[in-house]
Amino acid sequence: MATALSNGAIRGIFTDAKPARPVVQLINAKAVLQADGSAPKKVKAEISDGEEFCVAQLAKIVVEKLASGTIGLYDAVRLKNYTVKEEGE
Repeated sequence: MATALSNGAIRGIFTDAKPARPVVQLINAKAVLQADGSAPKKVKAEISDGEEFCVAQLAKIVVEKLASGTIGLYDAVRLKNYTVKEEGE
């Protein structure tokens, strides 16, 4: 059974709507190396709600699930928690 994406969730995340537990699709994920080129410090991803997309930083547990193959690119995932960080913060 296909999981429906939460259309409009990304716009809501960046406004006062703050949708609870939206479902988004993981479009891309890329490790960001530390300034000295050593092991990745974080993993950035592109997520989509079916209408819009944004860049997100993935939590450690999500990174582990990606590495183990539990979840993969283009899978639908439910955001249990999220924090909005304005550019430049």
